[in-house]
Amino acid sequence: MRQISFPEQINGYTVTPVSLSKEKKNPVYHVIYLKKHDMKSLVDNEHSEEGRVVYAVNLPISSSIDQIKSFCQDVAGVIVEDYRPETGNRAQIVFVDKASCSRFLSKAKQLYKLDKDVYIWPNDDSGYKKYISKGFEKFTDPVTLMKSVNEFMNAYNEAEEREKRSRRSKSGLVDEDGFTLVVSNARGSKASIAAQTSATQAKLKLEADKRNKKSQMVDFYRFQIREQKKKATNDLLKKFNEDREKITEMRQKNRFKPY
Repeated sequence: MRQISFPEQINGYTVTPVSLSKEKKNPVYHVIYLKKHDMKSLVDNEHSEEGRVVYAVNLPISSSIDQIKSFCQDVAGVIVEDYRPETGNRAQIVFVDKASCSRFLSKAKQLYKLDKDVYIWPNDDSGYKKYISKGFEKFTDPVTLMKSVNEFMNAYNEAEEREKRSRRSKSGLVDEDGFTLVVSNARGSKASIAAQTSATQAKLKLEADKRNKKSQMVDFYRFQIREQKKKATNDLLKKFNEDREKITEMRQKNRFKPY
């Protein structure tokens, strides 16, 4: 394999080659460009970031803070305080102090020589492994799932117990219509719901029967009134006919004198 060489610097940036492949014999080179970030802090105290920030360009795609921390720790044994990614695979790497920042840049400058094995970038899962990992992330961990199920069932049992106590306290009560409330001791399940539904339907049927009976009574009274009116009309008609016959008879006998 042909030996690859890299320059030490480009436009003031330290050239830092790494390998994206875990196979040392067949490295897949990727070049990161590093430079101390020139900035003037408005706060002159121990919290100032002046001299503690490295600007990194062309980082591997989707680099995470864990990868950056591992990279800095492996190369220079330093600790990263903060990682601020920017667009275009760029980022600001903030170290805990100025000495750590200087040490990291000094060690990173040696990587371009490739006099040792190229640094292997701490890759996350990639390719099909990445998608398998993403797929597993969609499913809840069994331990976490069991804990969630137990919490739900405990809450359900407590709610069910409160409902049973509430039903017992309501047992025997009389509502405004004079009905005695019958409460089932069955568990709050389909059977309990069915029992409550049956009781409600029975009450509704009784009320409907009352309305029907009342309606029938009204209809009966209406029938009586009609019959009474019909009888009175018939009586008047009968009397009228009798009077008319009597008048006719009296006329025939010349005894009818209306005046």
